[in-house]
Amino acid sequence: MKLVLIVIFFGLSSLVKACPISSEDLAFKLKQSAHNKNVSPLLDPNLTEEEFNSTVNRIREYFTPVFTTLGKSLNVYASWSYPMNNAFATQDKNGTSVYFFGLFTMNKFMTKDAFLFVACHEIGHHLGGFPKESGSMAWASDEGQADYFAANKCYRELLKNDPENTNAEKLILPDSVKEQCKSQYPVEDEYRICLRSARAGEDVGKVLEFMKTAVDSNKVLLAEPEPAPVTKTLETHPDPVCRALGILSASLCNRPTDVAISDTDETVGVCHEKNGDKIGYRALCWFRPE
Repeated sequence: MKLVLIVIFFGLSSLVKACPISSEDLAFKLKQSAHNKNVSPLLDPNLTEEEFNSTVNRIREYFTPVFTTLGKSLNVYASWSYPMNNAFATQDKNGTSVYFFGLFTMNKFMTKDAFLFVACHEIGHHLGGFPKESGSMAWASDEGQADYFAANKCYRELLKNDPENTNAEKLILPDSVKEQCKSQYPVEDEYRICLRSARAGEDVGKVLEFMKTAVDSNKVLLAEPEPAPVTKTLETHPDPVCRALGILSASLCNRPTDVAISDTDETVGVCHEKNGDKIGYRALCWFRPE
């Protein structure tokens, strides 16, 4: 196995099970994958190796100093060609690490923006704040919260003044989504980032749905009704519709990106009903407010 070490924090825990993982479980999965070459159904992939690498570089350049400021080491082990359709985030005595593999991007729904979003999702496992997982994985933000951080903080910050924002209004989205983004973000560049984030959430949801069902659905996830509220916050992955709608909700929260999300207080750094917010809070299909 050839892995390229990059001093960066980056990755997607998994398309199907995007979660942090212990070092022991990671070693087992890497060994297991060496005997399983057909680990992912492919659907006309449109993400290129060049886009894979440029996204890695973009994340590296922004987040290396962020983690250095926090006194943490950042390690990314990235391989475009290794036959594994998962990627993993770990935190142990060797520091903060992620393992990232190109195979999981080989799906026609995986756009460059969606790939950037899932990179932000993995960063969210480390910087996303409350709510967090339990037990030995208590260092990691829950799956839904990693999505929230990705859309509300990471994605908005990385796409500031991005030249490709000018194309955002051409994205296929429900009119209601465009109206909500416009209402929350009167500044043109921020409005366009909201559109890109919402579209990325739709595409990520479609990737996950296909990986789960192997069905190429034409369903517009952002136009689906939100699933029923949970009675207990999920540590695991919400279903694809909930994830897409949760990403949209986080995209609509116009809190400043430089205000950190608290590790213990569910109201700090986010939109929340207790803060008087009517929109942009964590989706109730995965989050149960305290």
